[in-house]
Amino acid sequence: MLAGLGEPGYGVYPLVERLAHLDRVADSVWQLFEDGLPSEALALMEQHVGLPLQHWSQENPSLPPAVVLLVDISLQTLAWFEWQSALESALDKKEPRPSRALPLLAPARKPVGNWLGRLERAAGCANLKELADLMLAKGIKRNDKYVSYDLLKKWSSGLMPPRVSWELLKVASGRVDAQREHGLLVVARFLTFLCDLVVAGTRGEARLWKATQGQIRSRYAELYASEGARRGAP
Repeated sequence: MLAGLGEPGYGVYPLVERLAHLDRVADSVWQLFEDGLPSEALALMEQHVGLPLQHWSQENPSLPPAVVLLVDISLQTLAWFEWQSALESALDKKEPRPSRALPLLAPARKPVGNWLGRLERAAGCANLKELADLMLAKGIKRNDKYVSYDLLKKWSSGLMPPRVSWELLKVASGRVDAQREHGLLVVARFLTFLCDLVVAGTRGEARLWKATQGQIRSRYAELYASEGARRGAP
């Protein structure tokens, strides 16, 4: 992937470069364990990704280490990417930059539901029923069919195809940055996947989604603040 992206700085090159680096680190850590050098392996892991196993052993001791690393490094990378994007686009580098991803983990709804909540507010609606009614009044369709209230509820409690956002965002045309909102829907889907991964990966008694989303939200807030501090942000 790196070889196909062209010169550094092009497109998603920095993100892929970071993931490729973490992949090499993981390989080196595994090799040190295989060579009977656990202390060196842990030191190398701490240098690059901190101590996620220590954090999650307190939050969810039934979550296997392999899942912990996948989830935590994914959250670390999202925090890194958020700050990277914010610093590249900000006019005032000294202004505080609240996370755009964190509100998608608010406890009232699942991530996609929180994204739909953003659309509700932008369109001046109080709930999904009003949103569905407004789209009907504006003649907004998907695949030549109107988007029903029941379908919005289904999407709100799970996943929604990302391409659908372009049609839905027409209800708030002129009030939102459609490209940005589409990107946030992709992030909401990604966070949904991480929540599912923790729920499915936890050993023993089934884990409640609400508790899992709360843990991921708390961890992401911590990682986002840590990434900002590392960059010297206010």
